[in-house]
Amino acid sequence: MRLGALFVVLVVVLVACGTDKATPAISADPASATTCDELADAVVAINQELIDEVGDMSVEELATAGGPLSFEGWVTKAQVGAPRVVELGCEDVLEGMLTERADRLQAGGPAGESLIADFIGNLANK
Repeated sequence: MRLGALFVVLVVVLVACGTDKATPAISADPASATTCDELADAVVAINQELIDEVGDMSVEELATAGGPLSFEGWVTKAQVGAPRVVELGCEDVLEGMLTERADRLQAGGPAGESLIADFIGNLANK
């Protein structure tokens, strides 16, 4: 009897834990953004992809890297996002949204930290 009750409790706990909604992945595709919030999330996600790609490189390695980094892909995504700012009417709010989200960026090394500093610096200089 005790084993059966324990089993029922265990099943209830597992089912309850399994029904939690997972946080949806944030898209790094600005073209798919339908709101200014989604566009801001996409811009941050694009920057995080680049930061992740540089990994634990030094700033010097980042400065001399050319081939292995997909800056071209990053630039293409960034260029796709530019018209979306106007299309979605985000011109007056996007900068503030990006500033609010800047703390989401995380680096694994000095090159990534440098990119984050540049991202934040660019926001501050606008």
